[in-house]
Amino acid sequence: MRPGLSCCVILLLFSSTETFAEDFEKTEYKADSARTLQYALLKPQKVEAGKKYPLLLSLHGAGGRGNKNWERNCFANKVLSGGEMRSKYPCFILAPTVSKQGSWKSESMDDVLELVGKLLKKL
Repeated sequence: MRPGLSCCVILLLFSSTETFAEDFEKTEYKADSARTLQYALLKPQKVEAGKKYPLLLSLHGAGGRGNKNWERNCFANKVLSGGEMRSKYPCFILAPTVSKQGSWKSESMDDVLELVGKLLKKL
């Protein structure tokens, strides 16, 4: 691939990632256990009053751990948050992130399930 074309492709990838990242609401949840769970939440483009929407739980693999990858921690998040997918399949996408030392086998999963329960009542 030519250097100029390679540079354009790389810039395009970074610009699309930023647009994708802006749509997610980044926040933290303080679990009943007093642990803090970081997560990103993507809402449907249009939320109609009285209408129910699915809540999709997107769990990352080991490469998504840490506190900087809230919404980019799983490739599925990028695919599902694309304009065509969002308009065709409106849903809430919950993308929690475990700490660098954490895993989904630990207390983190308990915190996620607790958060899901509270979001289902709220959304």
